[in-house]
Amino acid sequence: MLRAPTPEAPQSNAPSVTDRVDWIDAARGLAIVLVIIGHAMEPTFYHRPDHNFSSLGFQTWRLIYSMHLPALFMIAGLVKKPQNQVSSSPVRTPVFLVALAFVWHLVGVVVVALTTVLQKSSVLVLTQLPAIALRPFILGTGFSLAPLWFLLTLASVEMIWSRLRGRPAVLTAVATGLSLLAIIAPQSMANFWGFKSLGPALTFYALGHAFRIAPKRWFIWTLGLSTCTWIAAAAANHGCILPTGAVCEIEGFNGHFGVFMAIGRYGFYPYFLIAAATGGLVILGLGTILSRGPLARFWVWAGRSSLELYLVNAVVFTVLNPLLRMSALSGNDLRLIPVLAVVAVLSHALLAKALIPTIARSKSLAGHLAAKLARPLRPSLSRSRRVGLDME
Repeated sequence: MLRAPTPEAPQSNAPSVTDRVDWIDAARGLAIVLVIIGHAMEPTFYHRPDHNFSSLGFQTWRLIYSMHLPALFMIAGLVKKPQNQVSSSPVRTPVFLVALAFVWHLVGVVVVALTTVLQKSSVLVLTQLPAIALRPFILGTGFSLAPLWFLLTLASVEMIWSRLRGRPAVLTAVATGLSLLAIIAPQSMANFWGFKSLGPALTFYALGHAFRIAPKRWFIWTLGLSTCTWIAAAAANHGCILPTGAVCEIEGFNGHFGVFMAIGRYGFYPYFLIAAATGGLVILGLGTILSRGPLARFWVWAGRSSLELYLVNAVVFTVLNPLLRMSALSGNDLRLIPVLAVVAVLSHALLAKALIPTIARSKSLAGHLAAKLARPLRPSLSRSRRVGLDME
């Protein structure tokens, strides 16, 4: 692709958003790989019937979850197109993201039904399928494929940004208000339509957009400091609203805490913000390095195929994690955890490549649905262009 000519604009080091940028794709690839690894770690400690708890698996998961989704929102803001530029790539609106989430939700309903039959599970699950199928359409939560919440949140952020981006003060007020709402909302309350995730997501989206003017070498120069700050802030966040010495754990974590953006659990919010922001900078810094390393082709491919990897992971997470949680995963964590991570990443890469035609058809269906649903909203949606997961 050629960059749209803008002769009146001064030259800058901001990343191109009309061309593919390898270091940004590599950063996105690293972020989606961390999503896969984070999900693969959960069966080693989370809600295990045998009460085994892998400390290494949990610590790996906790560090990843403190920053991987904020990094994806940051990258989405980083590649967001300036309003005065015209993209030659297809428009992917927030409605497309919502349509894609619900298309794959229905795929997930079929997957849940087949899994229940094959595993000879309780027929009660089958009687609940109508409720499982309808719930997300009404409540915006409880997807058959749990990771799909991210698409709805990203769609909401894109919509808010397209309406408020020209008014920084209003945008700041909205992000702050939504963040406060997430903090004060009862922890037992479900994350209806992602309302607990919107404030942080919008914050990191805006932060990523602000980083457009930063030369990529800055992310390398600050890599050491960002890494230390990210780890320290993540470790200091014990899950309590105030920074007390107690650990305010999450159910199923065996008395531990980790950030859980999907359900709006952030712990001490300043620590969460610091860990997530500096962790996002680590992802961007490593992206610049990985895009030039011996595995550069893989990382760039992962970034450009992040949507495919994400959707595959949603299915794998739903089907395999309950089975792995029932399996004996005890042993030497120093061997188990790295092997589990490598197997998860390689298997997802192979599945994503094999399922490209199927995923392409689902995207086409979502595109048709979005075109029909967006007609009444087209004037406001036409300003939304690129998103954090690759849509080309």
